[in-house]
Amino acid sequence: MDANGEAFNAWDKERSEEVVAKGRLRLELERVHRALGAHFVGQRDFVASFFLKGEKPSEGAGAGTTSAASATSVEAVAVAEPKTA
Repeated sequence: MDANGEAFNAWDKERSEEVVAKGRLRLELERVHRALGAHFVGQRDFVASFFLKGEKPSEGAGAGTTSAASATSVEAVAVAEPKTA
């Protein structure tokens, strides 16, 4: 019984760390999105093109494995200067 409880506690701690890391990543992506939106006013499609669109990762079957569609990825993108009229 103790081994099961210890295993659950270890899993719970790792899960909590994962949730915190995902929250921090989301906050940083939102900050970058706002900064790009402020820099490229009126160019929503262009700003959206910096971010991948995909499915939300499931927590069901296959937990602990990642696929290309469900993995969270961040790509480095060069920012071009805005066009001035």
